[in-house]
Amino acid sequence: MSTRQCVPWTGLRPMMPNMMPRVMQGKNPRVFYNTGHGHLGWTLSAATAEGVTALVEASEMTNN
Repeated sequence: MSTRQCVPWTGLRPMMPNMMPRVMQGKNPRVFYNTGHGHLGWTLSAATAEGVTALVEASEMTNN
């Protein structure tokens, strides 16, 4: 196998400057963000998933 046509690529993960993920409702009330975990993605994923779930549930209660 030749590596002549190899294209360098990195799998950089988005991260906020303060290293805290962004878990929030967007301007569109049907869009929620759960991003910016950086290298702590697997570590924080369960907690932030619970956080975004709470946001979605609260949004459903206020919109009904």
